[in-house]
Amino acid sequence: MINSIRKTNKGSKIFQLTDEETNQIKSTDNCYRFNGDTSSIMKFRMEAYSKTPLNKDRFSIFLDTDMLVLKEINLSKMFQKSDLILCKREFNSNQLVNIHFNDMNMEEYEGKTMGESWPYLGCFIGVTNNKNLIEMNEMYNNLEQKYKFWYGDQIVLKDFALKNKTKTAF
Repeated sequence: MINSIRKTNKGSKIFQLTDEETNQIKSTDNCYRFNGDTSSIMKFRMEAYSKTPLNKDRFSIFLDTDMLVLKEINLSKMFQKSDLILCKREFNSNQLVNIHFNDMNMEEYEGKTMGESWPYLGCFIGVTNNKNLIEMNEMYNNLEQKYKFWYGDQIVLKDFALKNKTKTAF
């Protein structure tokens, strides 16, 4: 991921967000460490996002480590109409939710598709400030514990987008 960003978006600053134990990746510009419950990985990630110091003069993108950036990202264009950019689910959107995934017992999603249940993915979130991330992190507190480990990011993103349609671009 880091090499793909360096190749396609040469002026980018790359920051690693992690726990207090993980080694810093050498090719990052900086490493921000957070104390939290890493067993609730999705909640930990959103909490880290909400506490990351952002440069007020730059746009910020949070990417999962398994992402590859294949071309230059035009942030000025992306953020013309919104202060938050979310990644809309395009793959497996018509697939039914596996309500027994990881023994999570997600009966509330029985008969629903991935797209209607979780239309936005947490692998890419673009922001101009922390305000929305702080609100999303607070929304996490109302989720069942199982969703703090997995799928909670997508639940929060959907709920936030529905609540804030005028502020959110997709």
